[in-house]
Amino acid sequence: MYALNADQSNVDNQQPMLSLAGWINLTNAVNPQLVFWWQGYTYWGFGVQVCTPGSGWSQLWNVGGTTVGQWTRVQVSLAAYVNQKIRLNFTGQGNSAVYVDRVIIAEQVKPVTITNAVAGFKSIQLNWTPTASSNSFVRYEVWRGTSSGGEGWLTTVTNVNQTSLTDTNGLSATTTYYYECTRWTRTTCTLPR
Repeated sequence: MYALNADQSNVDNQQPMLSLAGWINLTNAVNPQLVFWWQGYTYWGFGVQVCTPGSGWSQLWNVGGTTVGQWTRVQVSLAAYVNQKIRLNFTGQGNSAVYVDRVIIAEQVKPVTITNAVAGFKSIQLNWTPTASSNSFVRYEVWRGTSSGGEGWLTTVTNVNQTSLTDTNGLSATTTYYYECTRWTRTTCTLPR
C-alpha cells in the first residue's frame, strides 16, 4: 500500500506524487489497462498522469475533491499507448490523504456472459459462458452489487471448468442484485532494469 499525504498548514502548494519506477513497455499489448484500488480524501482532486518519451505529463484519469471511505477499484484503459513506452504518476492536489494499493498493468479482462440467474430462498444460482482461452486462463471473478455499475468483488473461481456458482453470501429478501463476471487470462509484460 502506498500513501500520498499533504498537509498545507505550514507549506503552501504541496502536491504529493507517487511515480512508478521506470518505463512500462506496452509493445505487443492488445488492450492494456491500469487497475488499482484507492481510498482516502482529497480536497481538490486525485488522479493518474501519463507521459511518453519526449513528452510532458498529461491527465489519464482523475476525480474531483471527494472522500472515499472504503477501498474502491478503478480501471483505466491504456489502449491509446499500445506499442509505446509510458510512465505513470499518481497525484493528489491540495490537502490530501490518499492510499493506493494493488496497482496492476495487464490486458483488459475479457467479459463473460451470465446466461442464467435463478433466485431461491436466500440464494442466487448463476451460470456463465466458459472461457475460450483455457491455456491462458487464470481465474473468473464474480462481482455483485445492489445497483448497476456499483458491483463489488464477491468471489474468485480458479477452476476453468466451473461455470456456475450459488451465491448465499449475506443476501436480503426483496433486494435486487446485479452481477458481473469477468475472466482473467495470463499475459506477459517486461519491465526495464
